[in-house]
Amino acid sequence: MDDNITIPENMSPRKAIKQHCRECIEGGNARKCEITDCPSFPLRAGGRQFGENGELIRPLKVIRAHCLDCCLGSFEEVKNCIDTECALWVYRFGHNPKLKGKGGPVANLVPNRAFGRGENEIVSEGIITPTEGE
Repeated sequence: MDDNITIPENMSPRKAIKQHCRECIEGGNARKCEITDCPSFPLRAGGRQFGENGELIRPLKVIRAHCLDCCLGSFEEVKNCIDTECALWVYRFGHNPKLKGKGGPVANLVPNRAFGRGENEIVSEGIITPTEGE
């Protein structure tokens, strides 16, 4: 990604989706959008939304799906996208570049399936170990 591209401080992935939807319908009310097969449709008005199965719809996954849809399913075209004016452009890989390098041992905690209910494990170099004191 080009390091010269800046992300507006207030442009979260959710806000980027809402902004993109406003631009798509030429400044109108995103809630009135009728393009139901658009990957961004569930999050067009901002806020948290849940899918049919009750899971939270993740904005970065929606953006990735939208970019793939825009580029006719080509990962290479998404990578080489030149539309830097698009509100979704900085998030097109399905990651938030503002969070690059953040995280640590807590970020590596994943729900434990092998060591029992309610415990966590740390994934380190492909080796799964139970956390201390659990």
